Amino acid sequence: MEYPKVLVISNNSCSKTSNNGRTLGNLFIGWPKDRLAQFCVSTTTPDYEVCDNYYLMTDRSALDGFLHLRKGKRCRIEDNLGTEGNTSINGKKQSKTPLKRLVRHFVWSGKRWNSKEFQKWINDFNPEVVLVMNSDATFILDIATEVTSKRNIPLVMFNTEGFYFIDAIKHRNYGPLKIALQKCNNYIYRKHFRRMMKKVKLSIHLNSLLARNFRNEFGGEHIVLYTGSGVQFDSSNLHIEKPSFAYMGNFGFDRPQALVEIADVLQSINPSYMLDVYGKAPTEKVVQLFNECPGISYHGMIPYEKVINILHSTTILIHAEVQSERYEDSLRYGFSTKIADSISSGHPFLMFSSSEMAGAKYIIDTGAAWFAQNKTELKDAILTILSDEVERSRVLGVARSVAEKNHSIEKNRETFVNAINSVFEQNQLK
Repeated sequence: MEYPKVLVISNNSCSKTSNNGRTLGNLFIGWPKDRLAQFCVSTTTPDYEVCDNYYLMTDRSALDGFLHLRKGKRCRIEDNLGTEGNTSINGKKQSKTPLKRLVRHFVWSGKRWNSKEFQKWINDFNPEVVLVMNSDATFILDIATEVTSKRNIPLVMFNTEGFYFIDAIKHRNYGPLKIALQKCNNYIYRKHFRRMMKKVKLSIHLNSLLARNFRNEFGGEHIVLYTGSGVQFDSSNLHIEKPSFAYMGNFGFDRPQALVEIADVLQSINPSYMLDVYGKAPTEKVVQLFNECPGISYHGMIPYEKVINILHSTTILIHAEVQSERYEDSLRYGFSTKIADSISSGHPFLMFSSSEMAGAKYIIDTGAAWFAQNKTELKDAILTILSDEVERSRVLGVARSVAEKNHSIEKNRETFVNAINSVFEQNQLK
């Protein structure tokens, strides 16, 4: 099997501890490290087992270059750990307001990244394929477009988001100024994205909804590659007689409100039923909300190793999204990385959300888990899982088959390698 030299360009580094980093890193497990390099703007802790050639340039470095009328400098990984999701120029994670998005665009403009040090790093590595992870940052798209154009090498897009189709204005309480700024952002982003897509030879999407919409909009070659999971299928230790319920993940898009609804339903079934919630609360207000909810037991952030233990010891694993018009566009393409792990675990998985989400459509279409879009359906699903052994076994059987078909790291890796090789070989024949 051949392995072209691939340059990855993305917001987050490959990582074992972050969702995007793990999704990206899983694709390259087994890829020779001397044939892989990555440019990124933030990192938790890089996965050095997958890649050891990183070029990190943070927003702060770009701002420093902007203020001093020069290019941004390469940053030391060790000095910038824990910066995943860094979209602020002061190094702290902040909300992405229309003004901040626009400021970030202009800070990075003028090819702020394109220093002599960057060019030397590119030349030393000498990539044969560029893979860009779709981003809401225009400069990420620009770097991918520039490198692939200058070096006449193929560009592959790995896509987990529908940024291009989201206007970020609908259902928001924006005044005239914010609306004008966001319209400006939308125009700039779509212009840069369309320019990049003219160079993209293959788009690899996280789910079928993304693939369908991007194929309809841009044409070209598109494939679906679901998130892989290394979780072993094990249906033992369900302890139905004394059930437990768990949510693990982040709390964006007002998700805590949906978790409170789930807790209320659990309490209505049995006052002893509690929803165990794991994740890093973004504010003290969220912690207070959890603490004041009698049906929630909040445990805070846990390492991924413990996540595996919880997957194999919880009766019902739950994922939830709030159903609000404000977030319907942003959540439409949502496909949590926990879906792959939960389906692969061998334990019942229940999703509580709108049926219009990509993740919900996947659950409904495959039948690999339970789905509920209101409290009545949620209660019925929980009672079915706990009391109907035949139905529980049937759905878990479907889950095993779906996990083997769509979420095998080995199968997905083989598909991914073959796809990259095909793009590389087609370019060589020109």
